[in-house]
Amino acid sequence: MATAPATGAPQAGAAPEASAQQPLPLTAPRTPPPGWVDAIRLDRWADAAAQIDALPDTDRRRPEVRYARARAALALGDADRAAELLHTLDTELPLLAADIARYRAEAALDAGPHAAAAAYFASSKDPCDLARAADAHARAGDFTQALAVANRAVVAAQRAKSKTDEATARLARAGVLRKAAAPRPAPQPRVSQTHTGPVVTAPPAARVTRTVPRDVPTAPLAAPAAPDAPMASAASAASAASAPTTSAASAASAASAASAASAVSAAPAASPKPPPSRLPAPPAAVADLLWIARNAPSTVPGRDALAALTDLGAVLTPKERLDLSDALLAAGSAADAAALLATLGTTGVLPRADLQHRRATALYKARDDAAARAFLDAAATPSPRQPEQLYYAARALSRQDRAPEAITRLREITTRFPRTSWAEDASYLLAQLLLQTGRYADAAAQYTQFLDRHPRSTRRHDAEHDAALALVSSGNPAGARTRLARLASSARRVDDAARLRQLEGVAALRAGDKPGAIQIWTDVMGTYPLSWGALTARARLVAEGVTPPPFLAPPAVTTPAPLAIQLPPAAALLTSIGLDADAERWVADNERTISAPYGARSGEALCAIYGELSRAKRRYRIGVNAVTYESLKRVPSDADRWAWECLYPQPYLPAVRALEDQHGIPSALVYALMRQESAFDPVIESPVSAVGLMQLMPYTAERVARELDMGLDLRALKTPEVNLRLGGYYLAKLLRMFDGSLPLSAAAYNAGPRAVSHWLGDAVDHDTDLWVARIPFGETRHYVSRVLANLARYQWLSGGDAAVPPIPLQLPTGVRAPADAY
Repeated sequence: MATAPATGAPQAGAAPEASAQQPLPLTAPRTPPPGWVDAIRLDRWADAAAQIDALPDTDRRRPEVRYARARAALALGDADRAAELLHTLDTELPLLAADIARYRAEAALDAGPHAAAAAYFASSKDPCDLARAADAHARAGDFTQALAVANRAVVAAQRAKSKTDEATARLARAGVLRKAAAPRPAPQPRVSQTHTGPVVTAPPAARVTRTVPRDVPTAPLAAPAAPDAPMASAASAASAASAPTTSAASAASAASAASAASAVSAAPAASPKPPPSRLPAPPAAVADLLWIARNAPSTVPGRDALAALTDLGAVLTPKERLDLSDALLAAGSAADAAALLATLGTTGVLPRADLQHRRATALYKARDDAAARAFLDAAATPSPRQPEQLYYAARALSRQDRAPEAITRLREITTRFPRTSWAEDASYLLAQLLLQTGRYADAAAQYTQFLDRHPRSTRRHDAEHDAALALVSSGNPAGARTRLARLASSARRVDDAARLRQLEGVAALRAGDKPGAIQIWTDVMGTYPLSWGALTARARLVAEGVTPPPFLAPPAVTTPAPLAIQLPPAAALLTSIGLDADAERWVADNERTISAPYGARSGEALCAIYGELSRAKRRYRIGVNAVTYESLKRVPSDADRWAWECLYPQPYLPAVRALEDQHGIPSALVYALMRQESAFDPVIESPVSAVGLMQLMPYTAERVARELDMGLDLRALKTPEVNLRLGGYYLAKLLRMFDGSLPLSAAAYNAGPRAVSHWLGDAVDHDTDLWVARIPFGETRHYVSRVLANLARYQWLSGGDAAVPPIPLQLPTGVRAPADAY
């Protein structure tokens, strides 16, 4: 980056020297780190351990190398080796004493002494730490204390109002209850316990990074086969009871369940442990497991609870299964919910009509093609839900490229049930389907009718937007221009304003006002540089024979001098051994002290400090708060290039470049997508269970892993290299599927390839800017615009205007996703 080197820079917490405000010469490139350091940065723990073990004895004995090897041992499940390496290490590495104490306790939790681990974790107020303390007490055989601490964990989580933490605490309590009820085995002494050394109480501010979870992967829920059948026998019965499934999404869900049940560990993850022996099932333990399954089914403890119930062979009552299906549906596990509901047909737990409606809803949310028939069957019996059922039947039909049938059902709703809220929904969806199938004049008329009949609708803005698009393509561009100008002037987001203003230029051109269109597009390029609107405006100008202006204004005439920065000692030590995630967290915990000496330039200083690390999660967030949009409108000078690099970082560069070499995917595109998907957070999990840097859905990751002949533990999706490898392969697959079209591939990454194929009807207008604007999901439309704008920024950083290729104005024709696309 463009900041000055660390040499001579102030220590954290010290005032900068006067010389820090003067430009400093750049030093020679740094010596590349040892291979084991890079391996740790990418969570390649096995590689790192092997390389450290091959070092000369004098190097292996260095305290920081022993600490790195201990972390690798913990990640690989070798608690004995970790305990040995961490013994007394805090005296040699006082900067990391708090971290060492915690990891020594982590090792003691597995290797012993368990009482020492219990004492450490019980000193915390964190519910998850208290759950570990309960586990440690139980392993030490002190079940009375274990239960008391587990109860503390549950109460602490309830006070914090965290269902995920409460699920963790209840899972620990269930484990304690089950172990307490089991026969006592003869004690087996562990020689390794003598190597752990003392375990101290955790300081309240201690902050450490977990490596990989200790628990083995769990199988997904299998629905019971009959009202009183054990859950362990459910999978085949649920499969037989389910309606036939033809959609790719449903097939993906089925494949996900099958593969997750036999998941194997990915290379970076710990070796799987043997399955635990069957433990008893005290009623209180089963009650905790059922609470978790109902209230947090999509969390890690939720999946563990479901697996434990399966392992127990627990019998769920029909009411418990109904509650569980509701929880699964709310958590996004619709296919599991549908399978569970299929077992309730003869139990009498619900009236037949209510059960039929619930199952149709679950099939719809699972994107199962059987949903249309299920809703139509439910709607065959008159009830207050009939218009709702016809509406969702129409939506399900539209997903299957059966638009004429869907349109018929929607017209039926508006005619038969005009006073219901479903008539409003049907009227709007009817207009959308007409627009998506290229019936632009009919769509414009339908949108006009919708706006007249529902003046206070929450969809009014979207209807105005889509009505303008229908007018552009149906022979009334002048009317569209007026609407688009009004929408652009009231847009709240910069990228929306740019896109709408550019479309106003398209309407002006089609209305015969070429000079007006050229002026609009020129203004867009200057006002919203490198936005999606600016990129398409540039393409339109070139198509009209006009030389476009530069993307960015000239650089500022006067700029402040570069800052001299230096990583604080603890963070520098951590990153020197590849523990950049720990270093990032250490800096984040001490940001106020570190940035205070830099005054008004604290944001710039923090961006530079985080730039010394290979990760970018916190650096990017600092940039969002520190960098103004106006500063991104001009060419960066050497002194303010930091703002661009802070907002458009390039973490995990070796792994990203490997994707470029293997699949021909430009690194800039991977970063553009990563920035939008996860904001560079490798462990983030979305509400719908998308995971990691590239936000992979579990069933997508499993299908990609099978194509790559790669074993996969789903928890490895939070490992950067694994997530990037799978996400990069999937992105390359979409690019091939859609003939290299970036807008189509980005849309498919977000909404799925079958949805994109559905929007590519032969009768539709294939102008790229109009097609993106017509995407019926606002989230996907915004996503495509942002990803391609991100891409342009990364491209510009690599080579200026010439590095940003023009956007093709026409989408490729004849491209479609195959029937089994996912």
